[in-house]
Amino acid sequence: MARESDTDLGIRAVPPAPSALPFLRDPQNEIRFERVEQTTCPYCKKSMSTAAHAPLSHLACLTCGKQVLVPGRLGVFRLHDHIGEGEMGSIYRATDESLGREVAIKLVRMGQADAPESRERLTREACAAGKLNHPRVAQVYSLNFSNGHPYLVMELVSGLDFAKQFEREGPVNERTALRMALDVADGLSALHREGLVHGDIKPANIVLDRDGNAKLVDFGLSGMTRHDGQGNFIGTPFFIAPELLHGVADTHQSDLYSLGATLYYLLSGRLTHEGATPSDILKARLTQKPMPLDKHARHLSPATRRLIMHMIEPSPAKRPANSEIVAAEIREALALLETSPRSAGVPLAHRMHRTLLRLRLPRLPWRQVQARRHRRAWLLLAITAVSAGTIAVAALHPACAPHRTRLRKVLARHDEAADAVSAWWQGAVSRIRRAAGRDRPPPPSAFTPDTSPHAAFTAENGATWFTMTLGAAPQRGSAIYAGGTLILQSSGAAMWEGPDCCRYVWNRAEGTFDFSAALLAYADNDPYAMTGLLVKGPDPAQGPGLFFGVLGNGDLALQLRREDGERVLVKREPARQPAWRYLALARAGDTFTARVSDDGGTWQEVATHTLSLPNETSVGFVVTPHTARDLATAKFAKIRLGRQAAP
Repeated sequence: MARESDTDLGIRAVPPAPSALPFLRDPQNEIRFERVEQTTCPYCKKSMSTAAHAPLSHLACLTCGKQVLVPGRLGVFRLHDHIGEGEMGSIYRATDESLGREVAIKLVRMGQADAPESRERLTREACAAGKLNHPRVAQVYSLNFSNGHPYLVMELVSGLDFAKQFEREGPVNERTALRMALDVADGLSALHREGLVHGDIKPANIVLDRDGNAKLVDFGLSGMTRHDGQGNFIGTPFFIAPELLHGVADTHQSDLYSLGATLYYLLSGRLTHEGATPSDILKARLTQKPMPLDKHARHLSPATRRLIMHMIEPSPAKRPANSEIVAAEIREALALLETSPRSAGVPLAHRMHRTLLRLRLPRLPWRQVQARRHRRAWLLLAITAVSAGTIAVAALHPACAPHRTRLRKVLARHDEAADAVSAWWQGAVSRIRRAAGRDRPPPPSAFTPDTSPHAAFTAENGATWFTMTLGAAPQRGSAIYAGGTLILQSSGAAMWEGPDCCRYVWNRAEGTFDFSAALLAYADNDPYAMTGLLVKGPDPAQGPGLFFGVLGNGDLALQLRREDGERVLVKREPARQPAWRYLALARAGDTFTARVSDDGGTWQEVATHTLSLPNETSVGFVVTPHTARDLATAKFAKIRLGRQAAP
C-alpha cells in the first residue's frame, strides 16, 4: 500500500511482471506459445519432458531438483532462457530456428500498444531502429505480433553487463567507466542522428562485448509508457530522468541523464537519490537535488565529477546539449588522467577487494563488504584512541623522560645513516645514467616549425609517439592513449582522392621494420572513410606515402600517395566477415609488404609495393571521415614497431 506522502505526489513504484504469463490480460488477445515436448536441464544436462507444462512456466528437474524454465515456441523462435526485465517487458534468450542463431526477444508488456496510435508509433520507431547498424547499439531485427500482441526481436550480445560486474567487484575504475561512457555516448549519437532514444539506460543494459567495448542492449523505444492504468510508475526508478516521472516523452537529454546516473552509481557505489523503498527514491528524485559526487567519491578527478553532475542536472535544459559534447568532455577527462600523476582508480579498500578476487581467495559479495565496513571503522577508531593515549603518556609523563632522551639519540643516528645511503644511491644512479647515455639532450627535430608535431603519448616500451595534422586546412580531433589502446579522432574531407587531410599519430623508423596493430574500431562515416597505417618520409608534412587499412565500407586497401597528389590503388579486397583484426606494414629496402591476421600470430600477405623512401621514415596511424564537418573515430591496440618483419 502506498504511503500518504507517495499518494500526495501521485507516484508509486510498481515492479514489472516477473515473467511473460502476467502479460496475458485477456485470453482472447494473449500471446500464443506452442508447447515444446522436450528440453535439457541447463544444470545437470539431463533431458526432461515438458509437454504437460505451460510454456515459460518453471519446472523442477527430477534429477538435480533445480528450477528450469519450460521453453515455448513463438513462430520460428524457441524461447528457452529468461534474461531479465526491462521497462517495456520481459526479455528472453531464444533460438531463431530458421537461421540457426541466438537472439534476444522482448515480450512487450500489455498496455504499451493497446491504442492504435501507440501501436503505430511502436511500429514506426522499430522500423527506424531496425535500419540502425552501429557497433555500440544492439541491433533491432524486427517487431512482430502474436495474436495482436507485439514482441521485439533483437541482437543477443554475449558478455558481462556492468550491473553484474559491480555486484562482483564493487565500484568501477575511473578510466574503465569513462571508456565505457565514451562508447555509450557514441551509440547515443548514432541514435540521435536517426531521431531515436534508447529509453532504458542502466548498468544492466550496458554489456562489454568480446573486444572489451561497451554496447547498449535492450532497446526501449520512446513510444512506451511507464505508468499503469492507475497512474503508478512501472519499473525501477534508480536511473530515470525526473521529467519522465511526470509523463513527459523520452528525449536525448533523458538518455544523457540516465548515463550520468549510471556513471554516478558505478563509480561511487551510491545512487543519485536514496530511500528505503523505490517510492521513496521516486519522491526524492522529484523534490531533491542529487547529492554532490565528491561526497561519496573524492578519489575521482575533478573533470569526471563535474561531467557527471552536469549530466544529472534535474532540468533538461541545464544538461549537455547532446552526446557529442559529452563524448568530447569524456575525452578531455581521459586525457587529463593520462597526464596526471595521481591515481585514477578506486579507493584502497576497493583495490584490496579486487586483489582478493584475482587471487581466488575466499571473498564476500561487495554488498556484504560494504556492510562490514562500518564495523571496521569503529574498530580502527578504538585502536587509534588507545594508541593516541599511549603516545600522549609517553611524551608528557615525567617518568618517561630518560626513555625519550635515548629515543631522540637513536632517531638522530638513524637520520644520519639514511641521509648517507640516499646520497650514495643518487650518485650511483647518476653514474649509471651517464654511462648509458640517458642524460644526453634529445636530438633537434628535423621537422619544420609549421608542422607543429608534439608528443601524444609514451607506450609501455618507453617509445614516444607524436601527433600532428596533415594538410593545409585546420583539422579537429584528438589522440588518447589509455590502457594500451589508442583512441584516434580526426576530421578531414576527400582524402581518398586528394591530398593528406587528417590527424597523424606517428613514430620514427629506420631501415627495415615491421609495423603492426590490432584494429578494434574503424570509421564508417562514408564508404571512402579511411582508417589504418600510413608510412611517409622523415617529414610527414610532405613527400609520398603508402596507406594500408580499411575503408568505410569494410574493404581492405593498399594505396600509394604520390607527392604530386596522384593516388594509385595498389590492391583492394572486398570486406570480409569477420573482418581482419590485425594490420601490418613491413619494409625491406624499398619493398613494402602489407599483411593481415586474425590473431596477430599467423599472417597473410595482401600485396607488396616498391616505393623509394629515405632510410629514416615516419610510420603511424590515420583516420578520416571523408565527409566535411564530420569527425571519425578509430581504435588501435597491441601496437608494435620492431626491426624484424612479421612471419
